[in-house]
Formats: sequence, C-alpha cells, structure tokens
Amino acid sequence: MSMEEMAKEMTEILARGSGYGLPHPAGDQPQKHDLRSWKYAELRDTINTSCDLPLLESCRSELHRRLRTFHAWRARNRARGGGGGAHDPPRAPQSVMENVERLSRLRHHQEQGLESMNRVQSYFRIPFVVKGSARGPSSGGAAQGGGTPRGWWLAHYDGSWLARQLELHPGKQPVLLVAGQDDERMCELRLEETGLLRRRGAQILARRFEETWELSGGAAYLRWAVLAGRARPTAATARVQLLAGPSGAP
Repeated sequence: MSMEEMAKEMTEILARGSGYGLPHPAGDQPQKHDLRSWKYAELRDTINTSCDLPLLESCRSELHRRLRTFHAWRARNRARGGGGGAHDPPRAPQSVMENVERLSRLRHHQEQGLESMNRVQSYFRIPFVVKGSARGPSSGGAAQGGGTPRGWWLAHYDGSWLARQLELHPGKQPVLLVAGQDDERMCELRLEETGLLRRRGAQILARRFEETWELSGGAAYLRWAVLAGRARPTAATARVQLLAGPSGAP
C-alpha cells in the first residue's frame, strides 16, 4: 500500500469516530496546534519545509498518532478475518511493542522541550526470534544454546522519533527502512514508549550502527530516498544533503 493510499484510508478511519482510534499516550503533553483536520499531505509538507519548531513537533505527534490508529484498525480488521494486512511483517520486535500499554499508564517522562537541529541521536540493537524458520544452527544468527534462528533489529532515533530502521534476517537480504519513505513498515512508537532506554545492552554506539548500516547497503538507500525527496528530514538526511551539495550531485 502506498503512502497516498494509506493516507486516504487513514482519513476515512479517523472520520468514523473514536471507536477505531487510540488516545495519545498518557505521558504526552497537549500540543499547541490542533491538526486533526489536516490531510496527510499537509502534515508531510509542513514537516519537510517548516522552520516553526512548535508546529513541527505537533505535526510529528499527529502523524505518529495516525499511524498508531491505522495499525490498530488493521489489527482489528485482521482479527475479524477481514484481511487488512494479514501477512504484514512486525514493525518492531514483540518485546518493544509490549512496552506500549505499560508505559502509557506511567507518566514517567516529560517532554524535554522542542527538539532542534542538535536533537539527541540514539542507536539500538536487539535480537528477535525469526518465526517460521527451521530449527537448527544458523551462521551468526542462532541464539546461544537454543538452536533457533535469530535476527537483529537496529534502530536510529532522531530525538523521539525513529529515523532509520534495519532488520537483519539469517540467510536473507537486510531490510532497510527510512522515515518518510517507509513509515508504514517502521515502528511508530516514540523512543520514550519503547523502553529501549532502560533495556540493558540495547543501546549501542553510533559508529556500530553506521558500520552495520553501510555494510547492509544503507548509505545508497538513504541517499536515493533523500535525492528522491521521500525521506523525512533527520540528522542522517542532513548529512547526505551536505555531502550532495546544493545541486544534489554527488
């Protein structure tokens, strides 16, 4: 499903009322701008072009609220046997998704103010069990002593929002995802909601993430998304644009 198709379907879902929707997480503070009537294209264009920091933060929050609503609707529709992505791959390991309900009840964090160009960059790497894979050793991907193939989920958070996501599956090509280009396939949760900051051993150095990202073909993929105008502005896309120069040439 393309982003335009997803946006249209999401608009229809939201128009049906709160029965399909999800409330903002309990820790979220009210936004200064009411953007519930905005179309997806308006949110996207504002995020890509505006210098109004309060408006940018409100747009990001509204976009991810709609993504949560959309995914909740798809899950309900799938449970009723109505399709709606019956074979969708997980957008994040189950251990990450399970933190949402618990953390939404805990007002453990406050917004740290509006994020600027020097937002905190965070990087994570956690394993996940590859479902449906045959048991037995897998080169570099088997859990120790378990014999069950294991993959790796790597994430780059730009401030509170996911900027890049990388999935390493045993014996398969890496899955590269970039915010803006691949929103519907990425984890839509705020960093504070995932529990990753408190998960021992999950956070890694930027150098380690970047090495794995580049070895997996991420540099070329990100550059293509940036030059095609499909990537959402992040610290990673800013570096690509700086290297490309004003004309966009290498």
